[in-house]
Amino acid sequence: MILFLSLSIAVWTRIILGRNWSGAIQKVKNQRLIRNGPYKHIRHPIYTGIVCGICGTFFIFGTLGSLVGFIII
Repeated sequence: MILFLSLSIAVWTRIILGRNWSGAIQKVKNQRLIRNGPYKHIRHPIYTGIVCGICGTFFIFGTLGSLVGFIII
């Protein structure tokens, strides 16, 4: 459940960003600051969703490898 919810937050955030999202850091014409959706409560919701998803993976599998992955992230 943690894994599903956290990755859902990351996907929702990407949808909210729409055309403002880019894989590279760049200034895009007509770019605007997003202050609604998950950005209203969390400063970096995509990163938060991914890190919580990795934490959820550790809780699901409980292996040493998943713990090491969580610590590295």
